[in-house]
Amino acid sequence: MDFGDYIKQNPTGKKYVLVTIDPDGSPLYLSSARFQTLPSDPDLPNKTFSSMIDEDGVPRMNRQLRDMWGGGSVASWGPVSLTSKLYRRMSDSEVNLSTAEIYGKKVEIRLSGPNEITTFDETTVTLIGYLNSREATVGQGITLHVSDRKSRIDNVVPAARFEADDMGANFPSSNDGKIRQIVLGKWNNVPCTLVDSNTDTYEVSDPRFPVKDIVTVYNNGVDLSDGFTKDLANNRFTLSVPPSSNEVITAEVEGVKDSVSGDMLTTVEEFVTFLLTEFAEVSESDIVIGDSVPTADAQYLITDDRSISNCLDELASGVIGTWFLSALDKVVFKLIEAPSASVGAKLKQRHYLEDVSWQEVED
Repeated sequence: MDFGDYIKQNPTGKKYVLVTIDPDGSPLYLSSARFQTLPSDPDLPNKTFSSMIDEDGVPRMNRQLRDMWGGGSVASWGPVSLTSKLYRRMSDSEVNLSTAEIYGKKVEIRLSGPNEITTFDETTVTLIGYLNSREATVGQGITLHVSDRKSRIDNVVPAARFEADDMGANFPSSNDGKIRQIVLGKWNNVPCTLVDSNTDTYEVSDPRFPVKDIVTVYNNGVDLSDGFTKDLANNRFTLSVPPSSNEVITAEVEGVKDSVSGDMLTTVEEFVTFLLTEFAEVSESDIVIGDSVPTADAQYLITDDRSISNCLDELASGVIGTWFLSALDKVVFKLIEAPSASVGAKLKQRHYLEDVSWQEVED
C-alpha cells in the first residue's frame, strides 16, 4: 500500500519522515522516529533509519515570482533540524553529522507509514534538495540547511573567451579576451570575429557547438555570396578578398544544431534544453516545458558573461513566462497564464488587489 492510500484509509495513523542524504552515493538514513525497513522490502531491505530529526525539523519550500511579467522565481527553504541528543547515524557505521563531508550532497525527503504497510518504494517523495551549510549550538542540536540546485545554475556561464595563446600567430591581439558568442536560431546579420589576419578568417559562433550553416557573408551590408569559403566544422569562413580597415564583416547564420539529428535548434524549448543539458548538468528527463510555450522560430545570441540563470530569465521574459526548480528537483519552464474563470481558485478582488503593487520598467 503506498503512502497516499495509507493516509486515505487511516488518516490518523502513524507517519514517518524519512531523510536520505546522498542517495546516489554512500547514503545516510535519518528519520523522525525509529524506523527500519523489513527484510522483505524489495528496494531497501533491512535498513535502519536513525531517529535524529527534531520535532518540526523538516524543511519546507516557499516560492514566489521574482518579476510579475516574466523571468525566474525565488525559493526559500527551511532547514533539517537534528536533535541534540543524537547527531551520529548509528546504522551500518557511525557517522558524525557535525563533521561529515556532506556539503552539496543531494537530500531526499519522504513520507511513510508503518514499515509493515508501506514499503520503501511506496513512500512519497515530497522534497529533493541539496545541503549547502550547517550550524550547531551546544546542547541544541545541528541544523542542516537545504536548498535547490539553482545556486549551481546561477554560477554557470556558458560563454567562453578567446585566448591569444591558443589561437595562433595571426590572431589579432585586439581580440584577446573577447567573448566567443553562441548563436541560437537563424540570424540575418550576426557580427563576426577575425581569428586569422593572414587568411582573413572569421568565426561566427563558439566552435564547441557546430552551427547548421553560414548562409552568406556581408561586407558593410553588401552580399559576398561568391566571395567566401565556409569551414562549418569550426564555425568559420575565409574571405576571398581582404576587407579594408573600415569595413564591417557580418554573416547570415543558421545557428547551433542538435548534436544527434543535425537540425538547427529553433524554438525556446530547444534553447532551454540546450543550455541546461550542455552547461548545467541537468538531464533532459529533469526538464519540464509547459504545453503552451510557443513553438515558433526564435532567436537568442549570447555575447557576454551572463549566467545560465540570466539566459533562462531572458528567454522566459521573452514569452511572458517563468522558470523554477520544483520540489522534486525538476527544472520547470512555463508561461504565466491568466487563470481560467471556470476552474481553479478565483481571486477575491476586495481581499487581495489592494495588496498588489508593481513598477513597470518598460512598456
